[in-house]
Amino acid sequence: MKLYEFPSGDTVHKYKKSIVISFKGKRNVLSTGPNNGGFTTDLSAVFNNDANPGDGMEVKLRADTYREHMDILAKEDLGLDPSSCSGLMTVASMDNSAISTLAYNDFSVTSVATAGVRNNGGRIGDPASWHEKSENTFEDTTSSDTKKKNPIQNLTKNISGKIISDKDKLPVGTINILLYIDADLSKEALASALVSCTEAKVAAMQELLIASRYSCGIATGTGTDGAIIISNAESKTHLTNAGKHSKLGELIGRTVISSIKEALKLQQGITPQIQHDIIHRMDCFGVTEDALWDCYKETYRNLIRAEFTDILDRIR
Repeated sequence: MKLYEFPSGDTVHKYKKSIVISFKGKRNVLSTGPNNGGFTTDLSAVFNNDANPGDGMEVKLRADTYREHMDILAKEDLGLDPSSCSGLMTVASMDNSAISTLAYNDFSVTSVATAGVRNNGGRIGDPASWHEKSENTFEDTTSSDTKKKNPIQNLTKNISGKIISDKDKLPVGTINILLYIDADLSKEALASALVSCTEAKVAAMQELLIASRYSCGIATGTGTDGAIIISNAESKTHLTNAGKHSKLGELIGRTVISSIKEALKLQQGITPQIQHDIIHRMDCFGVTEDALWDCYKETYRNLIRAEFTDILDRIR
């Protein structure tokens, strides 16, 4: 299914549980993806893939490393040349992706995002849970005391060879952004665009007051986020700055914030209205409806569960 077409002729398609942006010409790309990541000038496509095999099922790699897995996925599922594409992976559904686009004078910015934060939201600087010893070997750095206090950090490997919790085998906790800028950006502007894109993600988390699952702070993203920035190297519009004072920086901020918030709404029902609910805001500290009921029934006997829930719903 074609979702979008850029003025350059590049297209956004959704198929095989993936969103693929195919290029019709020369594009400069800055990618955090494991396959052909970093700065590249010779890609023909980028993609975002939903690796979720189904509720309760564990994601399994098709190869020994994340990078090799993505190469196989690109070739066998998406019909792409592994040597000329870069991709990101998530367990958020591509059906819940969001596209936001804005134009100004002679250029445009489009953000295509998928998002989930409820289980894996974290604040930069939170205690780490693993250390990379080699490409496919990881050391658990979570202390036993921390594990007892925070069961979500009882760890196992995830799709990237990194580590997730035993409690939540498949946490929907990744924000992936494909950011397409229909202008020719200098190398430094492309790097600046990644900074502005990241700041916009943080702003979206702050506006929704999404809590970290690993500290008492507001989340700045998740532990598995990715971004791919695309610049149209054939555009007649040349831009050298993507900071907050530039129009390019403004459009990056507005499109990324909008697409992330819409994707969170579609994927997990997270909205400003829902965040007014004290239970949604406090569940990361163990304050849930079930926990409150357990506390209540230990002391009081005059309400049945249905009555308790009705009163709690009106209070919250």
